[in-house]
Amino acid sequence: MRLPEFIRRLNLQSVAPPVVVGIIGVVIYLPKLGARNLEPIDEGIYANIALNMIEKGDWLIPTLNRYFNHAGEATIWLQKPPLSIWLQAVSMSAFGKTLFATRLPSALSAIAIGVLVCLVAYREWNWLAGLVAGCVAITAEPLMMYGYGGFYAVTDTQMVLFGSAFVYCSWRALRESPRYFYAAGVFGGLAAMSKGVAAGQFLIILAPIVILNYRSALTREAAIGAGIAIAIYAPWHIAAFTLQPDAFVGQYIEGQVLSRSAGALGTTGNALLPTANFPYIKYALKYVSPGGLLGLGYYSALIAAAAFTGLHRSGWRLPPMLALCWWWAAAIPITFSLVGGNQPHYLMPMTVPLALLIGVTASWLAIVVDNWTSRPLGKPAFVTACLLSVIVLVAILSPPVLDVRPTGTDQAEMADVINHQVTDDVVYYSMGMEGEHRLLPTDFYTEKKLAPHEVGERSPDGWLIAYHQQQGCEQVWEGNLTEIQLLDCRS
Repeated sequence: MRLPEFIRRLNLQSVAPPVVVGIIGVVIYLPKLGARNLEPIDEGIYANIALNMIEKGDWLIPTLNRYFNHAGEATIWLQKPPLSIWLQAVSMSAFGKTLFATRLPSALSAIAIGVLVCLVAYREWNWLAGLVAGCVAITAEPLMMYGYGGFYAVTDTQMVLFGSAFVYCSWRALRESPRYFYAAGVFGGLAAMSKGVAAGQFLIILAPIVILNYRSALTREAAIGAGIAIAIYAPWHIAAFTLQPDAFVGQYIEGQVLSRSAGALGTTGNALLPTANFPYIKYALKYVSPGGLLGLGYYSALIAAAAFTGLHRSGWRLPPMLALCWWWAAAIPITFSLVGGNQPHYLMPMTVPLALLIGVTASWLAIVVDNWTSRPLGKPAFVTACLLSVIVLVAILSPPVLDVRPTGTDQAEMADVINHQVTDDVVYYSMGMEGEHRLLPTDFYTEKKLAPHEVGERSPDGWLIAYHQQQGCEQVWEGNLTEIQLLDCRS
């Protein structure tokens, strides 16, 4: 039987690697999205805002039921651009108010990162490099097991996806065709709308490349690409500042930009640089050390071989794409050591260049073995496929994947009690500023309205949630935060 023309013309060797990576990603991430309770921070914050978008129509100016005012109204939240939260709201509109829907955009972004890495490696080297690099990316611990990866309803995976695509498209535009500036503008604008100023790290990665290729950057296409990025990024910021100038300046500019750059973040010791709030360079070295903290250390031999093999195959001259990957990986910890940061997940963007280095090294090693055996990528490809199968099986079956931060149980149990035992439409809470955010998962799980009750006042005529030591409904005060309690204060 003769196959249709479009099938015979289809290059399956180019299609198969990203398809395989995508299928593996779907099998790894999607079945487990609802297996864990919602985190109070940051998942509870974003999910709560997304619900307000759906239920109250607060799409342009996000609101959060965290610091309730005395009228029980949600307050304005402008700490980050809302693209990731918009995606969560769209997902919940389509699939309902479920943990699966809340985390789906982050999981799909993690899978897309693997596919992107696969396509880049295939474009720059070959299909085997693409397959290995893509599988390494989606099974690396920063995307799988860390508290801000694909299993969590957060903003980081979207930023890494769009920011990485921005860097690569800009690279292609500067070295090959300026038309890639158009795509770079789209991805740059989306990265900035995912996590705001934090996306500036990708501009720092790109800065020396632009300097070395400045003539290519002074083109009409580059100006149009910049205009596209501004057109995506600017409208929401202008609208937010126009409608809520005080909140925008206080939360976004002062809270997220000025205070962080001035060292307002909490500091962890043992940093190599005195300007660092966190030992990023030391953590980055653990990326490539055997048994490294963030997962990619298990491939340290391949990462080390990438330097030697690449130099040897190019006559001891560093190929431009390898130079980009090494600089890309180094720029992330250097940037946050200088500008500030206090969380290890800020190193997540290193996953992309390191996975690319691993992919090309595996491909080169296969070619070396192929030359020894005189069999065109037969035995090496088989061995590589076996290794990938082991990696994927470990990723799928490993219990720690969902048990890194097992919190949110009390909040889920509280919501279940409220849904089944409380007949009132309103449930009051007396939490204080330290404990208020802990109710965000409860607010997500229950259909009841949560209303504030001032600490120290007479108990309400109804049900009361408290996160303090209690001696009856009439004596509510702030004490040691022990456990959530639901009190029946009906007279």
